[in-house]
Amino acid sequence: MRFDVTTLQQLFRIIARVVSARPIYTLQNNAQTKFADWVAYRVTPNTIDGPSRSRNWQQDPNIPATQTMVPADYNGAHATIGTDRGHQVPLASFSNTAHWATTNYLSNITPRPNWWPAQRVRLLESGGYYLNS
Repeated sequence: MRFDVTTLQQLFRIIARVVSARPIYTLQNNAQTKFADWVAYRVTPNTIDGPSRSRNWQQDPNIPATQTMVPADYNGAHATIGTDRGHQVPLASFSNTAHWATTNYLSNITPRPNWWPAQRVRLLESGGYYLNS
C-alpha cells in the first residue's frame, strides 16, 4: 500500500497524540503543542474536600519529554510573558483521592494569564460549583 505525503503527515499528527489514562482523569497529549488537546474527569462529593495539597510540578512519566512540557519550560514565564500554570483537571477537585499528585503533571497544565484572579481559580478548583450526584 502506498501513501502520499499529505496522508502520511495526517497519520503522523494522529499518532503523535498520546492518550494517557489515569485513575482520576484521561487526557490526550498533543506532541506538537506539548499541551493536552482535551481532558476528561468526573468530580464527585467523595473526591473533593481533602487536605490542602502541594503543587509539585513534574514531567508526566507516561509521555516522552520531547512531547510534553518539563518544569524548566516554565522558568521565568511569569515575569517574561505573564503566565501562570493552570490545571485543566483541578487539583482541589481531587484532593481527597490517593491520586491527587497526578494533577501536577505538566501534561495537565495549560498556561493562563497571571492577571486572572487567583482567588477565582481557587474557588473553582475547591468545588465552588455545583456537583451532580
